[in-house]
Amino acid sequence: MKRRSSDAASHRGPMSRPDETSSESSIDEVVFSLTDMKDLQQRIEASNQSDLQASLRPSAANVKYGGSGVGQHLPIYAYKDEIVQLIRRNRVTIISAGTGCGKSTQVPQYIMYGHLSRGEAVNIVCTQPRRLAATSIAHRVAHECNETLGQLVGFQIGGRQGYGQRTRLKFVTSAILLAILQEDRYLQKLTHVVMDEIHERNIDDDLLLAHMHTVLSVNTKLKLIIMSATLDTQRFREYFRPFANADSEVPVVGISLQMYPIQVHYIDHVLENLPNGLRGSGRVHQDLTRAGFSNATRDALLGWITQLHFTLPATDSFLVFVPGIALMLELEDEILFHFHQHSTDIEDVPNVLIVKLHSSTAIDEQCHVLKPSPPKARKIILATNIAESSVTVPGVSYIFDTCLRKDVFYDPENRCYSLNDAWISLDCAKQRMGRTGRVAPGTVYRFVQEDFFQKLPSERMPEVQRTPLTQLILRTVDAHLGDPSELLRRCLDPPLDQAITFAINELVSFGCVKREHALFFDEDKWSTRSASAELLVTPLGAFLSKLPLDLSAGLLVAYGIIFGQVHECIVLAALLQRKSVILQPQGMDLASAAALKRFHSDIPAAEPLKGGSDLISQLRAYLYWEEKTKDGSIPANLQPQWCQDEFLSLYWLREVKDITAMIYQALSRLSYTPEVRSDQDENVDSENTTNAAITSDGNDADDPRLPNAIRVLDEAMKGESLTINVDRAGRRGINPRFMQNDVRALLSHLKAPAATNPFMNVFDRAYAISTRPVTLRKEPDILLVCILIIAVSHPSMLRLLPPETGGFPDFPPEFDSRKTIGLVADRLPPNEVLINELQKDTGLIARFCDLRNESANGSQGDRAYVEYFVPHLPTWTHSIIDIPDEEEQIPDALYLLSKYRTSRHSTWMQTQAKAANNPRPASQNQLKFSSVQVNPNLSTRLSVLFANNSASTHLVKSSLFYPLLCPHQFLDYYALTAARLTAVANGAAYVAEHITCLFHRHIPSEGGELMNPGDLLLCLFAVDLDTQGSWKATVNSVSYPIFYQLPSKEVCLVIKSFRSYLAKRWSKKWLQMSSNPGVRHNKPPKDLLGIAKAWTAPHIPSNQAGHLLKQTVTVLLNEIRR
Repeated sequence: MKRRSSDAASHRGPMSRPDETSSESSIDEVVFSLTDMKDLQQRIEASNQSDLQASLRPSAANVKYGGSGVGQHLPIYAYKDEIVQLIRRNRVTIISAGTGCGKSTQVPQYIMYGHLSRGEAVNIVCTQPRRLAATSIAHRVAHECNETLGQLVGFQIGGRQGYGQRTRLKFVTSAILLAILQEDRYLQKLTHVVMDEIHERNIDDDLLLAHMHTVLSVNTKLKLIIMSATLDTQRFREYFRPFANADSEVPVVGISLQMYPIQVHYIDHVLENLPNGLRGSGRVHQDLTRAGFSNATRDALLGWITQLHFTLPATDSFLVFVPGIALMLELEDEILFHFHQHSTDIEDVPNVLIVKLHSSTAIDEQCHVLKPSPPKARKIILATNIAESSVTVPGVSYIFDTCLRKDVFYDPENRCYSLNDAWISLDCAKQRMGRTGRVAPGTVYRFVQEDFFQKLPSERMPEVQRTPLTQLILRTVDAHLGDPSELLRRCLDPPLDQAITFAINELVSFGCVKREHALFFDEDKWSTRSASAELLVTPLGAFLSKLPLDLSAGLLVAYGIIFGQVHECIVLAALLQRKSVILQPQGMDLASAAALKRFHSDIPAAEPLKGGSDLISQLRAYLYWEEKTKDGSIPANLQPQWCQDEFLSLYWLREVKDITAMIYQALSRLSYTPEVRSDQDENVDSENTTNAAITSDGNDADDPRLPNAIRVLDEAMKGESLTINVDRAGRRGINPRFMQNDVRALLSHLKAPAATNPFMNVFDRAYAISTRPVTLRKEPDILLVCILIIAVSHPSMLRLLPPETGGFPDFPPEFDSRKTIGLVADRLPPNEVLINELQKDTGLIARFCDLRNESANGSQGDRAYVEYFVPHLPTWTHSIIDIPDEEEQIPDALYLLSKYRTSRHSTWMQTQAKAANNPRPASQNQLKFSSVQVNPNLSTRLSVLFANNSASTHLVKSSLFYPLLCPHQFLDYYALTAARLTAVANGAAYVAEHITCLFHRHIPSEGGELMNPGDLLLCLFAVDLDTQGSWKATVNSVSYPIFYQLPSKEVCLVIKSFRSYLAKRWSKKWLQMSSNPGVRHNKPPKDLLGIAKAWTAPHIPSNQAGHLLKQTVTVLLNEIRR
């Protein structure tokens, strides 16, 4: 990838849609904005502390317009004088201009140079909804001004800042401006606030709008400029009417873009023109109150895509908007199936390249959208609403719009937030339509009826009405910015009162705030310190409000400080804010599982508990990269290739590093530095050095290191693209009627079962997964970290239940059900292909039973049963309990095969044998099944412990703990939590991610039932614990009984001593307590009374507290019987 020249791309804003001849420049913009900016930061000298207003008033003789004139042919340039005059004469100005006109880059420059040329004071802050936009636009504007970034033009985002005393124009995220408000309540140091892309109505922007009402009423000199591509200008006029000039309204500048003609058709047009062979069944019906993608709509969409694919030139690309990833994967399979099914009598049918674009797609993979499709191949982009504005999609001629998206909504009935399908608004539809018609005429097909479309809401529901408010309310209360309820009610679109109450209740359950009427001190529930309105902030809440993290991640950092796992918990908290650092390509679940397992480390055998966590894999992967980069064993220019070899994402590793640095800085400001920096001085010092260099104003515009830095970053982005060399060629000529109970005749390489499959086959080099073990110089304490993760995520604790279904249908009696898995598809591939593929991916097959066309009750579809050998050295043992008198383990294959791709229509296509001539990625040629079934006697289902309903819960397939297979009599011994729990389908189900699992290593043959480790951790860490009578923990008004009879006095004493220690640890006098790693500590006591006494010591260093916590858990689990 070559870096763009300054003249080739400077005529466009970085978030605008590029034309076909300059698509590469957009990639370079993204590449540069994703860097850690260190080379750039080192070019800026330390700033002085001269008077602010004097520095804002340079003489006119020293002011020059540094731009190269590149903005003069942008559409907005014709409105320059009008915009400048309106802003000078009005306190609030609204600019409505389409994407690509240049408003984001040019308007701030117009303001800045208009004042500087007159020698007037100017200090502008321009907000952007995304970090990427803030950094890339700042770089673009600095380039256009012929300035070094960090001097006249700068930026500030979470974890990075590039500005100095000389900076007059600073691009920031909306969250940064909210933080500035805490220090400068009425923005007295600013002259202009520009709020860009306000149509997205994210929660920070809405809160800023509410704050600006108060700010403008006090700071009469401040100017506010609101900009957007699609905006209901009249509503904003009314909202800011109090600040309009006398006898006039808030002015609006409307800028329209000239586009090519765009034809818009609706589903009725599609149904009228579909050939009979492509028509589906059923009547299309849509309901405004219940969004969904019906089978009839699906049939019409697939049929019309197929029809146009066969009749249009391959150079015409398709963009298909779908609401979510699950439907995207289904449509990918069904599109390929439709093309194969209907192409037998058509000559010269184009090949197809399917590209998926969604929020989980890494930035580097999103750049593949910009690349042209292979010769004689059509590019079909399946995208969520991310393609509306966040990502530029060039060269699209036809748009297929389902008019659906995924949105988070508060569900008052179930008292939770749920991710649901939702109809888009008219302004979103306009944004989608704008993806075509820029360089050539375009066509849009909306798969709803026209009269239905006109009834859709004009604007998308604002985020403040749809998303959790906990962090926002906590920071508002702690910063004393007023009653959060009243502030939220002043928003342009206030949230529901129920959502505000729900957020406050959640803060109470976390122990972050307490209601004002609580006048007593309770050591079991962390007490309060300061008040705002009716809420009192606890020391814990004050601490969490200062961290750039959500509540649970911030609490994890707090526990890391208390129990001596500082760096590990900080990294975990950063990981929870970003995507996986281990590559997890869609459709490659087995390869992802192999990588997760490789980086995982089981709890040492000496510990009483087994288990682990998906987050342990992520943590060790990051620490592995951190060690390799710190010791210099991986030069910067080799990191991209090294990360690809290790199945890691360099981009997300760097993002996690940035957030880690932010957390260390926040802790330093909170006076936690002495304890935090005991073994992490390098992390904090290096970042402080970086920040010292970043707030300067040097003159190194010609620094020779800059081109090299950009080249390295470009190579890093190129290295992210994953190359998988997997032979997926199918075999033809196999008789479909095939029954084989013993497949040894097909496997000439078969060895004795005791010596077979010594390692997991999925580690084969075909998946590009290294087989080298991952060892760290300093291993984290796996058990202690898992305990802390469960302590933090206990509100998302899960319950294991047996399945509701019966056994295998038509199960061969000679098969061992504990070692067998059932496969179902509309049409299975030839048996030889199926057997070879399964053995290559999952393990050695002992028996194979083909039930094609012999399904029970004449049901459609093929079925097969596969029995596996247990490997000599099982690998997938991290979730298996050691059962007495159990001779053989469950085969690894049962865990691995459960991760196989499943789709609604799984039909073997002979065209898969021609993969060499097919431009599709190898992952699209994987075996797919309608279902993959495990013995119901080993299967489990899940439900959320603290939920008002019994909604089913599903683990993501990428989890190490999917599936959880266990005999049903031992389900009560598992403690399972999800660091991320998402309600879907209006609370009808949950999706659990980042699973942590702990369970007893051995089951006693006698002596009563053991206590569930999760119940014990609830006793220790739950904020709302009722110890009167039968103990119970309460989260979000849902109670869970822990004991049915009171524990012994010694057990109660240990639990109360530990909880008292936590309460004191967060009291004011303990806040700055530090540890001395050089002091040698005694081993933790092994008896209950000794442990209780140890927790009452006046000072427990954090590293000793961690060992004492593990000992506490171990002894209590051995002592307590339910």
